[in-house]
Formats: sequence, structure tokens, C-alpha cells
Amino acid sequence: CFPVMGGSGGDGDESLSRYVYLLMQLTDIFYLDVDVCQLGEDQKTINDLAAKFYKWKTSPLPSRTKPLILSYPTLLDLNGEGKMSKSKPKLAVYMHDTKEEVKKKINEARCPAKKVEKNPVMQYYKYIFFWIVRSPWCSKT
Repeated sequence: CFPVMGGSGGDGDESLSRYVYLLMQLTDIFYLDVDVCQLGEDQKTINDLAAKFYKWKTSPLPSRTKPLILSYPTLLDLNGEGKMSKSKPKLAVYMHDTKEEVKKKINEARCPAKKVEKNPVMQYYKYIFFWIVRSPWCSKT
């Protein structure tokens, strides 16, 4: 489990906080009481571990059906340098941002001409805009 938490497990940094972090992530999946749980692709190992818990016949988990766990790509920050993070609010777009904030952030985002890789604006188009346009919920008018 340590690779999920940013380490190999054999690096001597097996502090209590790393175990607590793992347990908090698993607890979120088990006790949110949701039918669908959305997590980033970078949390795939946690997702797999959670699925194994649901397979145990003597599982200590509440008797409920296993949630559908959806993984989504981790988006680049708006500089295209790292992943989006709550610790860098000016380089991330939030669901609660106003229309004006989103427009300002996207207009200021790094978007190199004729470059698709490591281009945060192109990622937004690929994973958000194009998905919405192709979705059955999008009006075709």
C-alpha cells in the first residue's frame, strides 16, 4: 500500500500518519454509503484494495452492496507542470468557482500553440468539454 501513499514501504518512512492516511481513504469508500464513488486514477491501488475488502466473507464492513468505483484522469494544474491540487487554488478550477473565475483561470492558463501533451487547456477540452458534448444529457439543439 505504500506506493499509493508516495513511498515504497521499505524507505524507513513508515510513520503512523501514512497508515492513518490509508485508513481514511478506505473509510471514505466504505462508509460514505454511496452507490458510485469517484476517485482519481492515481488512487487505483486504494480502489483495488477496497474491492478486495468487499470480497471477504467475514468482512467487518457494513452489509451493503459494493459501490461502483469510477476512476478519472488526474488533470494537470493550469501551468501544465503538476497535477491540480487544493494547495494551489489559482492553478485549479473548482466546481464552486464562479463563471467569471473559471473564465479568468482558463484565459490565464498555459496553452502552448500546436502542443497537445502537457497542455492543461487541451485536457479540459478532452476530459470535460468533449465528454459533455457527447453525453446523452447534452441538448443537441
